Amino acid sequence: MLDTIPSLTVPSIYAQWHHTVARYSSRHLTQYTDTFPAVSGLASIVSTYLTNAGENAQYVAGMWSTSIRTDLAWCSTESHPNVDRKPVRHPTYIAPSWSWASVNGKIAFSSENRSGKDTDGDASAELHTPDLTATIEKWDMQLSTRDSFGPLASARLYLRAPVVDAILEYYSASSSYFLNGPGGGPAQRIGHMTFDVPPESEGFTVVRCIALFRIAECEHARYAKEPTCGVGLAVVPVKGEEGVYRRVGRVGCLRMRWFEGVGEEGVVLV
Repeated sequence: MLDTIPSLTVPSIYAQWHHTVARYSSRHLTQYTDTFPAVSGLASIVSTYLTNAGENAQYVAGMWSTSIRTDLAWCSTESHPNVDRKPVRHPTYIAPSWSWASVNGKIAFSSENRSGKDTDGDASAELHTPDLTATIEKWDMQLSTRDSFGPLASARLYLRAPVVDAILEYYSASSSYFLNGPGGGPAQRIGHMTFDVPPESEGFTVVRCIALFRIAECEHARYAKEPTCGVGLAVVPVKGEEGVYRRVGRVGCLRMRWFEGVGEEGVVLV
């Protein structure tokens, strides 16, 4: 990546960051606490190039503030050479649940917006630009060291977005999880869910679904024959903290009609 950065467009730099992080996630670190330190040098270089290109990009838990809504669309994948290695959460705090760095395992970024950047109508964006539904208001990060690209002690993300309650259902025929509306079943389909960590598929049957952005077409056409589709997050409440949630998965093929007329909520992700 370092050799190619000088010749890349800004959207391509974000895309390359996604590609590099995805490749990095497939490796097995001797110490899981090295998750952020291992990429801090590269993050610093990318930050410099983005700044020189006129981007006010801040580093936020392994993501960039200027692409954070599409960065949030990462998902875990089990397509790893070592079939015994399943994604797991780290035994101690490394990153907030909404960051790819919170998972020890291979991840991938959403293919819906290959430019990677939150363009907000930027005509120079590569390929299609998503209609960004969620609004990121602010973030609060506490670093463990003085290195702004280094380890985190804590982090919270504050956003406003349409949110709906959804029933989690498993379909053995396709070995897939889906989020459905009241009553359940395919007719009430909201979206297709990919858990961040498999064990988290146990213990609850209802999640809250946050709409992140719309897309031009669904990645799995057989699941969503809708005029508008999107990508979202599945979250569950943090006990004892009103309005605070932790991420448990990514929702693809999100049927945006479920969010029509739904007012925005203030949501805090940890």
